[in-house]
Amino acid sequence: KYLHLLTILCCKIIQRDQRIELIKLFQILIDQSTTNTKSSTIWYLEQLIEINSWNPDQIDEPDYERRLNGYKQRTKEISTLENIDKDKNEYLCLFYHCLYELHYSINDLSLREYASQCIHLFLKQISSYQSYLLTEIRTILKQSTISIHIRHEFIRLLGLIIDINIDNDDLNDLKRLRNYNDVELDFFHNITHVQNHRRLRALKRLKLIHDEQAFRLTTIMNYLLPIVCSFINDVINENAQDINDDIVFPCLTTLCQILPWIKYNQLFISFFRQLTTTKRTLNLIQKRCLTKTISAIIDAFHFQLDNNDNNSESN
Repeated sequence: KYLHLLTILCCKIIQRDQRIELIKLFQILIDQSTTNTKSSTIWYLEQLIEINSWNPDQIDEPDYERRLNGYKQRTKEISTLENIDKDKNEYLCLFYHCLYELHYSINDLSLREYASQCIHLFLKQISSYQSYLLTEIRTILKQSTISIHIRHEFIRLLGLIIDINIDNDDLNDLKRLRNYNDVELDFFHNITHVQNHRRLRALKRLKLIHDEQAFRLTTIMNYLLPIVCSFINDVINENAQDINDDIVFPCLTTLCQILPWIKYNQLFISFFRQLTTTKRTLNLIQKRCLTKTISAIIDAFHFQLDNNDNNSESN
């Protein structure tokens, strides 16, 4: 009965010692389980413990063999889920753990790959998990200092949800960026490509499609604008050497022309403060990038100024 309170912690607890304590708590739940507890629940909790195991012979080293074996067992089991079982909290614990793996196991490529496979299976088997993942995707995209590799992984998952989505308006809106006939024109394929010119190609296609028919405001604020701003943030955080003025900034201006005043003002202030801050020393490339960004946002100013007060004073 306590398991539903612990699900989100599988994704949010990051520190190793705290995570070990969380896994100990799951072990306590197993040890104190009653005869009424289903064997499948215990099995899934045991697998959760396996994929969080540490090597007893090496300090701070995960037990990769146990973790990989745990993932292999899970992928087989998830693909055979029955409808009656799809609301169980132990599945959600495992799902959140996979999100944690994608976010924080940056150097463990094999674990990340297995975690990604499990997420794919979960999304196809349990449609309600799409909302949990979308929340995480929006959070990741809006983090200005997030790793490029992590961002791209979650954008790929966004593309997957778009393919299987039925009733989410924002995702249906984003489906216009898909091209199933020619992968070279597919936005989600190009925006996560290792080559920068392919990612810029994705932005050009984004602007072209938006110019033909504007995207929904929520689509822009939740997904598209953070993706465009990531090109700027990568330069500011020194994850990229330079930025393409002719593609990134016109795209930023185009999207900002849709924003309401509150969001527009927040975006302007966030970049303006970075340019004027004294907490860090910016190099020439960073200053130039921020200046161009602020200029692009100003170019998108589309609000009606109220001159009633000025007119009354002149009269």
